[in-house]
Amino acid sequence: MRRLGTRVGFPQILPMLAAASLLLTGTVCADEKFTNELASPIDEPQVIIPENAGQVPVRPIALEIQNSTDPLVKFVYDTREAQRRRLLSTKTHTPWQMMHGLLGLRQDFLIEHDGKTVSGLEWIQSGPMYQNEAWFQKTSFGGQAHPFNKPYWFEGHINQFLAILAMCDVPLETQFGTPQGPITMRDMLKNAQMTANEKEEVTWTLWALSTYLPSDAQWVNAKGEKWSIERLVQLEVGKTVGGPTSPCGGTHGLYALARARNVYLRTGKPLRGVWAQADQKIQKYIQTAYVNRNPDGSLSSSFFKGREYKKDFDKRMASEGHVLEFLMMALPPERLKEQWVRRAIETTAQDLMDNRKQFVSCSPLYHATNAMTIYLNRVAPAAPQQVAQKPPGTQSVSSSKELKTVDASGKPSTAVPAMPTPPGSTAPGTSLQVVPKSGSPATTTKTPDAAKPVTDPTKDQPKVDGPAGGEKSPAVVPKAQPPAAPSSGPLTPVPLPDPSDPVPVEPTPTNPSPAEPGAVQPEPVKPGTT
Repeated sequence: MRRLGTRVGFPQILPMLAAASLLLTGTVCADEKFTNELASPIDEPQVIIPENAGQVPVRPIALEIQNSTDPLVKFVYDTREAQRRRLLSTKTHTPWQMMHGLLGLRQDFLIEHDGKTVSGLEWIQSGPMYQNEAWFQKTSFGGQAHPFNKPYWFEGHINQFLAILAMCDVPLETQFGTPQGPITMRDMLKNAQMTANEKEEVTWTLWALSTYLPSDAQWVNAKGEKWSIERLVQLEVGKTVGGPTSPCGGTHGLYALARARNVYLRTGKPLRGVWAQADQKIQKYIQTAYVNRNPDGSLSSSFFKGREYKKDFDKRMASEGHVLEFLMMALPPERLKEQWVRRAIETTAQDLMDNRKQFVSCSPLYHATNAMTIYLNRVAPAAPQQVAQKPPGTQSVSSSKELKTVDASGKPSTAVPAMPTPPGSTAPGTSLQVVPKSGSPATTTKTPDAAKPVTDPTKDQPKVDGPAGGEKSPAVVPKAQPPAAPSSGPLTPVPLPDPSDPVPVEPTPTNPSPAEPGAVQPEPVKPGTT
C-alpha cells in the first residue's frame, strides 16, 4: 500500500479521538459511581443554603453589565447574584465549605457571623478556629492552611486553600491569623515551594504557584531537590484524567494546567516541550466535553466518561459545574462566542437558578459559580476602580483592622503581568513575582425568577478580551510568532524578593518593553519591610 501523501496534524485528529472515545464508552449508566471532590467514599453533606436578600448589602450594578447588550451576560450576572445571597454561616459550615464559597465569589463572598453579614475573605484572614483547631498554622518554612484531617473539615488537597486564595488575587503581604502570630500569603507560597514533592498531589500547588511565579520559575526545595513550574506541569500532564489521583473527573488538574498555560502564553513564546504537551491535553478534553454534550446542549453529568444527564441536581451540577469551570479557563476568547459554549453556560446558569432552593453540596454549587465568575471576568471585566471593593454596608470583623491587605510595595495592586525569573541562583526562598490582578464583577441587587436568556451567537455578542491573571488567555495561540501584546499593557518586571534574602541586584531585561502610558510602576520591596 502506498503511504498517504498528506499529514494529519494533532488539531485535525482531536475530533476523531474524542468521537472514538465516546463510541467506546457509550452512554454512561445513570447509576454509575463517580469520584467526589475528595475521591472519598464519604460524600459531602448536602444542605439548603437559603437566599438572604434582607441580609445582603445593596449595591449598584456594574456599568459593564448595564451597558452589555448580550442577554446571556446579564443572565449569568443575575445567576451569580443569586448565589451571593446564599449566605454560609460560621456556626454551621466547615472551613472546607467556606473556602469553596470564596472560590466561587472571591471578594464578593459574604457570610453570616454572629448574626451579622461580614466579608468572607476578611473573616478568614482574622484567624478563625474550627473544632478548636486553627485554620492556619506557622511552619518552619513560613505557614500553611490546616492540612487534611477529616473529610470536608479543612483542606481536601495539599495547598488547596492557598490556591483558592490565589484566585482572589491576594497580595503577598496579606496577613492571616494563627495562634502563634500572623503569617502572610508570601509565607504560604514559600512553604509550598519548600515542601514540593512527587508523592503528594501537585494540582493545587501548580494552581497557586503559577499565579504568583512566572512560567520559567525554578527553585530548590527543603530536601535540596530542583523544582520548577515546568516540573509541576509535567507531573500534571502525566496524570490520568478521571483516575484515582484525579478527583472530580480530572477537572481540577485540567483547570490548573490551563491556568499555568495561560500564564506561559502571555510571554509570547511558542508552545514547545512540556507546554505543548499541556496544551494538547487541554485541547483533547475541550473536544471531549463538546462531544459528550446532552441533546439539550448541557454538559455531561459524568465528567468526561460519556454522555449522561443525571436526575439528581447535586450530582448533575458536580459534573456540569466542574467541566464548565475548566472550559471557561481553557478556551481562547474567540471560542467563548461559539454556540455550544454559550448553550453550556446558559443551561448551567438556568439549572442553578431553577434549583437554588434545593439541597446542594458546596463543591458543585461554588465550582459552577466560579465558572460564572470567570465568564463575567472575561466578557465584561470590571473597571480598575471597581475591582476588589468592599460591598457598601458590609460589616468588618473587629480583629481585621490589624490585618490590612496591602500590596508589597505599600500601594494598591495594579494589573501587571509577571516577568521571567532573573538568571542566577535558585536557592530556597526564590523571589516571587506577581501575575496580573483579576477583579470580581459587581453583582445585582435583585434577580427575577423568570429570567430567560436568548442564546443567539449571531447578534449582540460581547467583546471578549479575557481577564487579567490566570483567567486571561491570548486571542491566538502562538505557533512560530508571538501574539500581540495583551490589552492590559506590556510586560513589566515586578521584583518581590523574600524578606529573609539579601538585597538582589535587579537585572536589566534584554529587550525591555516600554511602560504603558499612565501605568503605575510598582516599587521593589526592601527586605525587612511589610
